[in-house]
Amino acid sequence: MWVTALFGMASKCSEAFLAVRFRTTDANGQQSGGPQYYLKHAIKGKFGVFLSIFFAVAAVLASFGIGCMKQSNAVAAQLENFFGWNRAIVAIVLAIAVGAVLLGGITSIGKVTAGFVPMMIVFYVGGCIYILAVNAAGIPHALYLVFTQAFTGAGATGDFLGSTFIMALQYDVARGIFSNESGMGSAAIAAAAAKTHHPARQGLVSMTQTVY
Repeated sequence: MWVTALFGMASKCSEAFLAVRFRTTDANGQQSGGPQYYLKHAIKGKFGVFLSIFFAVAAVLASFGIGCMKQSNAVAAQLENFFGWNRAIVAIVLAIAVGAVLLGGITSIGKVTAGFVPMMIVFYVGGCIYILAVNAAGIPHALYLVFTQAFTGAGATGDFLGSTFIMALQYDVARGIFSNESGMGSAAIAAAAAKTHHPARQGLVSMTQTVY
């Protein structure tokens, strides 16, 4: 996950930079941008137009799978497992809440995200600190196992030759992408609405989201 985060930070910085650099202002005075914009304006000619349309169509199709179903199913499953909430009711509430935000446009999405992301970071970091504090006695032994077992020749050979490495790579990359959306292009759409005139600054700010 650490290695994929490094690549994710680079791609997040690049797409956020391009989103602000090639964003446009619509008839309502709102900033619009993202891959469908900078592919068209940065790559001149029909090929850029083709890539722009292709991304827009692919993003719509992907939104039903990795963009909506995966996350909403995870939310409903966890609420059902821990609190016994009905999945259908959770799905209806989520659909209404998300629909209300989306109908408000990019400004509404930005405001909701600005409120939820700091809260998400606080809960995530707080939860990690709590887990570490409760299991503080086992931390030295866990670090000992990392440096004595994971970095040995036998451990590395076993990981690369077996299916363990492939499974770890697959699930860790998936978890990272579902969390920070680095390289998917969707985060760049939100970055384009940022109130800044410096594309590089927005790129640096956006790349920190990958860490969380």
